[in-house]
Amino acid sequence: MKITIIDSSVANLGSIRRTLDLMGTDNDVSSDPNYVADAKALMLPGVGAFSVAIDRLRTLELDRAIYTAVERGAW
Repeated sequence: MKITIIDSSVANLGSIRRTLDLMGTDNDVSSDPNYVADAKALMLPGVGAFSVAIDRLRTLELDRAIYTAVERGAW
């Protein structure tokens, strides 16, 4: 199953992606709300300043996309 890493533009995606690649996990990165909403599995990288991250997710409308994906059964 492919894991979609959510690109909020405030997290270091490089090390996360390299780790998933080393584990042999099929993954991709997206900041497209429609793509995120259709994902089967999501990874939202953490950041030190969550208020900055959530503001960015809301600006990109990724917050709604995450809710949609989870309601569809994504993990």
